[in-house]
Amino acid sequence: MTLSDILLMRKDTTGNYFEFIEYFVSSVAGKNHYKYHRCDKLLSEYTSVSDEAMAILIYENNYDTWRDMVEKELTRNSSIMKKFTNGGSSKGEVASSHRYQGWSSDGIKCFNELFDLVKCDRKTENAKAFEESFQEFCITGGVISKSKKAMVPLFEQVQICHELWEDKEKDHSNSTNETNLIDNNVDNTKCDGLTDQAEENHIVLEGEEMASDEDEDPFGASKNAVSV
Repeated sequence: MTLSDILLMRKDTTGNYFEFIEYFVSSVAGKNHYKYHRCDKLLSEYTSVSDEAMAILIYENNYDTWRDMVEKELTRNSSIMKKFTNGGSSKGEVASSHRYQGWSSDGIKCFNELFDLVKCDRKTENAKAFEESFQEFCITGGVISKSKKAMVPLFEQVQICHELWEDKEKDHSNSTNETNLIDNNVDNTKCDGLTDQAEENHIVLEGEEMASDEDEDPFGASKNAVSV
C-alpha cells in the first residue's frame, strides 16, 4: 500500500483505505473509542479531520523506514531515517527539536496540507456512500476481526460421571441405621441388665423369705428359743 493509494481516500475502490482506517486512523483516534463507534456511526461522526490527517502524516513519515525493515526482516534499528522526525533510531537533524523528537517544519507544513485534503474529501459527493460502505464492512467483521486468531481452549470440558450425592444419601442412611442399631443395642443391654438385676434381687428376696420361714416356729415360738 503506497502513499498514492492512501491519498485516494474516499475515492478508493480497492479496499486499501478501509484497511488504512482500521490500522492507522483507529490508533490516532483511540482504539477503544474507535471500536465502540465503528459499527454504529459513520466515520466522519466519530473521527476528526485531524485524526485522518495525522494518520496519513505518520504513514508518510515512516513509510521508507518500515519498508526497509520488511525487506531486511528487522524489528527495530533501521538505518533509514524518518522523513519528518528524528525519533527512535533515526538520528538525522531534520526535526525542529532533536532532543524531544519533534516534527520538522516540513512535517508541520505537510500536516496542514493533509488537513485541507481530508476536509475537502469529506465533502465530496461519494463521501457518505463510502462511509456507509465502510460501516457495513465493520459490521461484517472488518480487517481487525479477520486478523485475530481463533481462540482454542487449552482443555476440553468433559462431564464426569459420579454418584456423589447418591452415595452421600446412602452413607447418611447407613449411618442413621447404624446409630439406631447401636441405640437399640444399648437399650437392650440396659434392659437385659435391669432384668438380670431384678431376677437376682428377686432370688435374694425369695432366699430371705425362705430363711425367715425356716427360723419361725409354726406355733409362734422361735426355733432357737430355750424353753424353761
